[in-house]
Amino acid sequence: MLDITPVASGFLPAPARDAMVAAFSARWRAAGIEHRLGTCGAKAAADELPVLLVLTGGTEQAALDAAGDSTLPVVLLAHPLQNSFPACLEILARLQQLGRRGEIVFLADGPDGDRAFHEVATAAAARARLAGRRLGVIGKPSDWLVASMPTAPAVKEAWGVDLVEVPLAEVMDAMKAVPAGAPQLAGLVADLVGAADAVVEPTSADLQAAATVLVALREVCARHRLDACTVRCFDLVTQLRTTGCFALSQLNDEGFIAGCEGDVPATLTMMWLHALAGEVPFVANPQQVDVANHRLWISHCTIGRSLLDGYRVRSHFESGLGVAIEGRLPNQPVTIARIGGVDLRSALVTDGRIVAGGNSPDRCRTQLEIEVEADLNDMLQRPLGNHHVMIRGHWAGALGAFRRLFL
Repeated sequence: MLDITPVASGFLPAPARDAMVAAFSARWRAAGIEHRLGTCGAKAAADELPVLLVLTGGTEQAALDAAGDSTLPVVLLAHPLQNSFPACLEILARLQQLGRRGEIVFLADGPDGDRAFHEVATAAAARARLAGRRLGVIGKPSDWLVASMPTAPAVKEAWGVDLVEVPLAEVMDAMKAVPAGAPQLAGLVADLVGAADAVVEPTSADLQAAATVLVALREVCARHRLDACTVRCFDLVTQLRTTGCFALSQLNDEGFIAGCEGDVPATLTMMWLHALAGEVPFVANPQQVDVANHRLWISHCTIGRSLLDGYRVRSHFESGLGVAIEGRLPNQPVTIARIGGVDLRSALVTDGRIVAGGNSPDRCRTQLEIEVEADLNDMLQRPLGNHHVMIRGHWAGALGAFRRLFL
């Protein structure tokens, strides 16, 4: 929830000021923007995002005082009347001279007038949800993720998330403690198989083992009080001849973000998108680009079944072992994102649309062709790493607001 502080010139009578504030508040509530109104001109707390409703001109110094000593950027809400916008221009210029970040959000007339403010509110709510979250790195990042091994301090500084290192051996030990005939395993397998169009390669033993991974992961994540995890899952393939694909798929469907291969930046991207949009994320490998036609192909084996129109239960692509999900999705609007860089403050974000699926035997099981709005030359020339994340809907605007304000 945003705390909004009005600022107004003394030339504006208090009844008129209060009426303006009430009208804006009613308008925002109708738009679904959760907020609290503070006292006019009150100073923002040090840990609070300063959001100032600049009602009139002549408020420049009052706004600077109200912005307080917070290290967070300042959001200035401008409207078309009472010299609000001119004042905001002067205020932000001075803030930038002082080395502070911020932006002006213009409250336009018309039905779409609060869209930019809604995006800022959505971004701020996502930031609050991420703060203090515990991301478990279960096993080290996979050896091939050479650009995806950020330090814990970098993660905390940029995203407010705490990394928790957990040995993969804990999952393997927890798997041994699950009885082979446990009723919960039978229930998980029945749910997976019962809703599937077909079971292709996996045997009954494969299905039991995949369900055992899920039970063990749940137990380990609960033990360490994790809010999300990423798993060095290929060690399950090489050492136990099973996979974590079903477990990660199911955990994501349950709202517990679970990434694969120990990829911290990709899992942070999943957490970011879920915190902002509330959508189940799908992490995938980009497989092919067509720059001229803005087409990107992605694929992976871990998609959440809640996203699908239907699916087949398959083996893991690279190994031919274990259990994976080959999903079928409707053509629909989506967003693609990836964070990266040494300080984790760089990001690729684009809206797009699923235009086709695929069934190549030489790619991971769930395969999508997506038409994107971004210039894909950025991916070819300045990549942030392999795994990218997809969610349903168009969220590039709110993600852009998050990047401007918090990264």
